[in-house]
Amino acid sequence: MRHSVSKDLYAYWNWLRGARAAPDRSDIDPAAIRHVLADSFIVEVEPACVFPIRLCGTRMNALWLSDQKGKSSLDLWRA
Repeated sequence: MRHSVSKDLYAYWNWLRGARAAPDRSDIDPAAIRHVLADSFIVEVEPACVFPIRLCGTRMNALWLSDQKGKSSLDLWRA
């Protein structure tokens, strides 16, 4: 990881999860990572394998020129 945003988010994620594979959704406090939210997105893993975007920062939305919340993350990479 080269970018401080990635490093900060990973450190927070790793701290939350502890010995688990991932933290619970309720464990994530957006206020604790407010300095990286504009550059971040969170994808939900669910049985239908659509992988919807649950949180998408303003810089990420600007990259794709529209709000991505609720859309399938897989669709972002198909084109």
